[in-house]
Amino acid sequence: MPLSLPLIDDRDYEQLRDEAVERIPVDAPDWTDFQDSDPGVTLVELFAFLAETLLWQIDERQRQRRRHRRLALLVVGMAGLGALCWTSKLCSRHEPNPREGST
Repeated sequence: MPLSLPLIDDRDYEQLRDEAVERIPVDAPDWTDFQDSDPGVTLVELFAFLAETLLWQIDERQRQRRRHRRLALLVVGMAGLGALCWTSKLCSRHEPNPREGST
């Protein structure tokens, strides 16, 4: 049974933005303008975008590692018999070394 890698975070931009805007009254009670035109909300949106991009990159690297791991297993013959057949053909033929000379 193959092990599956854990999902780091599946939140998208909207969820990240909404969570950050909901935290504003807790962290900054004097901040009362939560409209999109507010520069503070614009910064929150920027950070939500950056967080989503980083989460996507982490997830993409996990996918690449899985692909590389499968390829490596295929090459050494763990995921299929292709590599095992190649090694058996290479090792099945033994020729004497011409430098040693024959007796």
